[in-house]
Amino acid sequence: MSETQGFIDLRIDHGARGISDDSIWPSFTDIMTVIVMIFLMALVVIMVRNFDLDRELLSTITAKDATLLANQDLAKRSIQFEQANTLLEQQQESARLEISTLVKSEQALSLQIENLSEQFSTLKLESSEQISSLTSANQSLSEKLDTVSAQLAEVKLYLQQSRSELVQSETQRQQSELELQQTRSQKETLTQAMTELRTLSENIEQKYGIANEEILALTELIKRRKVENVALQTQAATSVRQFKSLQDEYQSLEAKFHDLIRPARNTAGKQVAKIWIQKSAAGVQYKIKQPGQSERKIVEEQQMHQILQTLKKKFGETFYVSIVIPENSGLSYGQASNLMDEIHRKYDYYFQ
Repeated sequence: MSETQGFIDLRIDHGARGISDDSIWPSFTDIMTVIVMIFLMALVVIMVRNFDLDRELLSTITAKDATLLANQDLAKRSIQFEQANTLLEQQQESARLEISTLVKSEQALSLQIENLSEQFSTLKLESSEQISSLTSANQSLSEKLDTVSAQLAEVKLYLQQSRSELVQSETQRQQSELELQQTRSQKETLTQAMTELRTLSENIEQKYGIANEEILALTELIKRRKVENVALQTQAATSVRQFKSLQDEYQSLEAKFHDLIRPARNTAGKQVAKIWIQKSAAGVQYKIKQPGQSERKIVEEQQMHQILQTLKKKFGETFYVSIVIPENSGLSYGQASNLMDEIHRKYDYYFQ
């Protein structure tokens, strides 16, 4: 098959090459690039603000937990103070009862001493008047007097002991009163602390309420930001797709434009290398005839690419690759088109 009867003109996207310097749409491309950059920068700013809002929300929740723990600790201390105060009051009441009992015992002993003294005075008066006739009675009375005196001594001793115990009780009572005063002072301090604690708790509750409101506001703001993010991401994705579509359309139009204004591919003034491609039992077979040679030789695919690469470096923009696919090559249309397109794109001057 000759060159004009092969698949030389059957090319897929042969004009899809890089954007050249003589593009007619540079301003439109720049505008679309700026739009995409603006969307990306807006997305970055919104993501950073979302991170800051999450960090503030976490610190607010941590402060709330610390406040709750402080309230629980203060409540436990208040209960312990109340229990200690109750115990002190019970001890004071017991001390008062003991003091009252001792005072009553002292009064009873005093009454007994007074009665004995009165009886002794009465007996002494009667003995003085009847001393002569009642000598024996006097002896009896003396014995009774001795007995009473002994009893009186015992009573005095007991009274002294009672007074000592009373003094000790009084001292204990004074100590108890001092402790009671201290307890009252502690109670007042505790009451003041409880008042301050209640004030602090109210302030904390107010701050907690304000924090809750701020959290709700931040949560609502985050939700709105997320909705805005989704909308911006959707808009950005749509813009990117539109940009890619416009870019593809622009490249297609540019390729068509270059095809219209570019001269047709020809061999005039070119160094022509001719390649025959067909299918054999061992696979695809390549034959090549280099510029200035009259015979073609069979080569492997890798060897063919090495030869074409060397020729391309040697001849540059004057290197023309002609591909011939015989009618009975055994290759399908798609296979032949792909092979031709690959070789032309890599080595032929027209596709560079």
